[in-house]
Amino acid sequence: MKTKRKLLIALLSIITVIFILGCKSEDDENSVSTASTTAAIDAKAITDFGFTDDTNTALSSDITATISGTNITATVPSETNVTALVATFTTTGRSVSVGSTLQASGVTANNFSNSVIYTVTAIDRTTQDYIVTVTSTGSSSNCVIGTSIIGNCKLSGF
Repeated sequence: MKTKRKLLIALLSIITVIFILGCKSEDDENSVSTASTTAAIDAKAITDFGFTDDTNTALSSDITATISGTNITATVPSETNVTALVATFTTTGRSVSVGSTLQASGVTANNFSNSVIYTVTAIDRTTQDYIVTVTSTGSSSNCVIGTSIIGNCKLSGF
């Protein structure tokens, strides 16, 4: 009887240790998962931005923008009509909007005649604004030499 009792106690002890270790490792896995989830909940960055010639008939080649903090700049050829460009972007956020218009990468057109504010909303509903500025090559650097007009400038008084 004492042998059965000792065997039963040993067996229960082993089961208890396995149970405790099993719960501990599960908690550790959950903590790591929770930390990763928390980081993703407030993510609201634009990590890539540009314009492709596939989605923009006004372009003859892809344009990759430069992201510096919350400022995004892109330079397009001087003849480009910027009033209906479709941006292609990657975000860590839940959604992206311009004003009240939800943006879909590679789908939604915007007028880039002036800077456009893209608002990224995270899962936790916090937001981050990005100012997107599109400039044309040669838009203000064209000059007049003699009586010739080069680009968009002309010499007055002649």
